[in-house]
Amino acid sequence: MYKFYFLLLVVIVSCGTDEINLSGETPIKPSDFIQAFKVINTNFNAKDSNFYKFADSQKISIPILTNVVPDSIVKNWVGTEKKVFFKPIGRIEKNEETYLLMLIQKKKQNGLTVLVFDKKNTFITYKDLLIADDDFEKNYTHSIYINKEPTFTVAREKNFYNGELKFRKTGWALSNNKFITVVNESNENDLQQFIINPIDTLPLKNKYSGDYSIDDRNILSLRDGNNSNEYKFFLYIEKAEGKCVGELKGIMNLTDDTHAIYTANGDPCAIDFTLSYNFITMKEKGSCGNRRGMDCLFDDTFIKRKLTNKKFVIPETIVPKKQKKIIKKPIVPQMLQTDTAK
Repeated sequence: MYKFYFLLLVVIVSCGTDEINLSGETPIKPSDFIQAFKVINTNFNAKDSNFYKFADSQKISIPILTNVVPDSIVKNWVGTEKKVFFKPIGRIEKNEETYLLMLIQKKKQNGLTVLVFDKKNTFITYKDLLIADDDFEKNYTHSIYINKEPTFTVAREKNFYNGELKFRKTGWALSNNKFITVVNESNENDLQQFIINPIDTLPLKNKYSGDYSIDDRNILSLRDGNNSNEYKFFLYIEKAEGKCVGELKGIMNLTDDTHAIYTANGDPCAIDFTLSYNFITMKEKGSCGNRRGMDCLFDDTFIKRKLTNKKFVIPETIVPKKQKKIIKKPIVPQMLQTDTAK
């Protein structure tokens, strides 16, 4: 009989420790929160297309998460989104620290972050490895590799239209309670050789659809939206010899025949566009600092270009050809004409 009660007690204790509820409204101890993440004993290797499959099925509630991670960090992850889900992926245990990999889901996008705790289960810091709503990175494929040290390495790569593969590999490790860069490898030039236009193949039937530019490093591309008053656009700017770069993809809506605006829910960036047949002028109205460098605003005028063999060609002039035939020489006031001019 005593053996029976002893075994029953063991079973109850085992079940209680194995099933830690992370989805409740009542905060739990940091030690229990950490134990709810399954141990990762081997190197972690995944791609941006499948790393979410390593996550646990249960969700981490906001009250439980804010009990172990500062509220300001959680608010930064959530932003203005109504539905953001957090799920445990796993933990890496070292002598002095414990690292927790956590999945962040927004809409249909997946992000990956690592939380660090000391041996007393006190939160130290975190590092976002993949950001769920990072538009600038959408055209890249990513892979994540974490070794036993641990070093957290994220590699991105992209195939360009000439068949060339460009990559960048960045790795971080903890030092003095901060993440520092320990790996930085790339075959990308300081000035990116090619600009990939993610909307290049979309229809060009609407009035203003086309490609506009200042030069081959500053382009604005417009494509048809769902109706004649909507345009999909891709904007890329590069100033100060490549030291200040900006990129934005979104939807602009006409407010009248020659004006349009870009706004998006949860995005502080807003841009006004003034449109004509030959050029487009844009003026930054909101805070677009998360889309560009600090020293290059989205304030420019882009001239429409002809598209030949997928390369931008600058027109000789925006004056129609018929008018060019009429204007044979500049009109000079009679009193300023020289003998040569006559």
